[in-house]
Amino acid sequence: MKIVKVHGIIFSIHILFIPIMFLLYFLGYGKIMIILLIIIILHELSHGLIAMFFGIKIKELEILPFGGVVKLDKSLNFTNREEIFISAAGPIFNLVISATVFFFQKYFGLKNSNVDFIIFSNLIIGIFNLIPVLPLDGGRIVRSLLSYLFGYKNATRIIVIFSKLFAFFLIGINIFIFSLESYNITFILLGIFIYIKSNKEQKMTAYITMRDFASKKESLNKQGSMESQHMTVLPETTLGEISRQFTPKKFYIIYVLDEHYALKGILTEDEILSAILEYGMHGKVKNILEKRNNY
Repeated sequence: MKIVKVHGIIFSIHILFIPIMFLLYFLGYGKIMIILLIIIILHELSHGLIAMFFGIKIKELEILPFGGVVKLDKSLNFTNREEIFISAAGPIFNLVISATVFFFQKYFGLKNSNVDFIIFSNLIIGIFNLIPVLPLDGGRIVRSLLSYLFGYKNATRIIVIFSKLFAFFLIGINIFIFSLESYNITFILLGIFIYIKSNKEQKMTAYITMRDFASKKESLNKQGSMESQHMTVLPETTLGEISRQFTPKKFYIIYVLDEHYALKGILTEDEILSAILEYGMHGKVKNILEKRNNY
């Protein structure tokens, strides 16, 4: 639900956050709710500030039932290095704030329950977000590190599997504890949240070849050369069939043959990925050639 737009950045609140907010208020936790809200907003803005350092624009900042998310422009075109720095910014901010406030409390006598809560909340939020599961920051950091070895698509599949196992663990352990007449519904909801979000990331794997390509461009610009791989296709071949054969360490050149096996055109990996954004995974090679007036 959109609240306000400031300097092109949309500030919004997830619809489920509203009943949680009212519930906390009526239970007498209004002050705690405000402190948590400020911490979440600053956590997400720290992601955004590092993104802006890399020249990436912030599109939206949304407050979710279990935290927040900053939506950035061209998120599929981040390099691994950019995602590591952007993802790490939030938890680092929380841990630094926690340590700083603790220092002032210890040496300047800031004895206050609200100060204790600020120290504890930032510490927990910082550590929690470093858990290596999606959609948490730790999961994004580990995925980017794994991408150097396996490519972004395969790294996403690996971290999604781990995220789902973690979600099942949270739900399962609390169902077991429930049988002992003691459980925490928050962890069950958190497990469901992680499962849903990681499943969403899994569905995106068909499109994140673009992310591998961003890393390839960075490597090509840095080294000046890269090993290439040739592929031969027909005009009716779908873009999805082609992109699924791309690997992270090679740049692909695609030769298009007609029904008589004569050369009709040459496409680059970049053109295939751009066409996927325009026509979808079921678009065909002939769509690109027709646009170039070569078919």
